[in-house]
This record gives sequence, structure tokens and C-alpha cells, in this order.
Amino acid sequence: MIRTVSLLAALFTCGACLAQTAAPAAINPQRSGVPWARAGEHGPARDASNIGRTDRKFIEAAAQSGLSEIALGQLAMQRARDPRVRDYARQLVSDHRAANARLQQIAAVRRLPLPGQPASDQPAELRELQRLSGDAFDQRFLDGMVRDHQKAVDLFNQEIKGRHEDGDLKNFAQTTVIILQRHYADAQQLRKASGHLPGG
Repeated sequence: MIRTVSLLAALFTCGACLAQTAAPAAINPQRSGVPWARAGEHGPARDASNIGRTDRKFIEAAAQSGLSEIALGQLAMQRARDPRVRDYARQLVSDHRAANARLQQIAAVRRLPLPGQPASDQPAELRELQRLSGDAFDQRFLDGMVRDHQKAVDLFNQEIKGRHEDGDLKNFAQTTVIILQRHYADAQQLRKASGHLPGG
């Protein structure tokens, strides 16, 4: 009888040990809903107060720039006279939506809300374009795309060259600046091919 009780006690103790070792494993960051997440890249969710001032300013400016380009591109898809400009605008909207979606996921991991509207000075460009049509619209739109993307490339290059701790943001900037450079070059080429030169 004593031996039976001892055996049952031993089995109960081993069962408790197995239950402890079978506890759920940590969530794999590659399955966390952030497609570019890699183990050790950004670690656990970070509070917004821990994000450096430069990185915070970059996140806000990049998001606002993307929102502005989406709005301008959507207008050009409707108003542009040249079908090549409409195609460019369609690609512009697609690329900036994808970039802003990725930035949103990066910001969410850091518990940092993104602005929902462009910067206060950006809607003026949209209002100006809304008053134009035909060739005048195409010319002003392409001029704006060259100017806006030159500023965007500078913004993203500053993030790339800066000494910041956030590797995900730098990776985002390195990936996105290639797209911005293509937008800039395509706008220049379209402006030249269409005869939409500055001041023309």
C-alpha cells in the first residue's frame, strides 16, 4: 500500500513537470502580421516615448508625404489629359499606398500613431491642381511631382545616413527611397517627352 501511494505521488510530480515544459512557446515574430519582422530586429513592442526625436519626425513626415502623393495621384488619374500621365499617377498611388501601409505596421509595433492627413502646407498644391485641366493640369502636376519627390528623396536619405537605433525604419527608408527615385526620374522623363518643361 505504501509503495502504491509513493508510485502515485511520483507520477503526479512528473506530470506537473511535463505540464510546465509544455507551456506555449513565444510568438514567432515572422508570424506576427509584420511581414518584414525578423527575430532581434526590433524586439518587443516599444513605447512611443522611447522613439528618438529624429525618427519620430521622419515617421510623421514620411506618412504625410505619402498621403499627399496619394491624393495628388488620385486627382491626376481623373484629370490628366495625357494617358501616360494617368498611368504614372496610377503607379504613384499604388506605390505610396503600399509604402504607407508598411510604415503603419512599423509604427504600430512602436505604439506610435501616424498622422491621418497631409502636412498643413500640402493641400494647397491639391487645391491649385483642382482648378486646372488639360495640358495645364499635366504640366503643373508633373512639375509638382519632380519637386515633391526631390524633397522626399532628401528626407529619406537623411534617415538612411543618420545614426539612429531603429533598424526597421532605416530598412524601410532604404527600400522606399529606390521607389521615390524612380517616381522622380519618371516625372522628369514624362515632362520632357510631353514638352511640359518648367516655365513652358
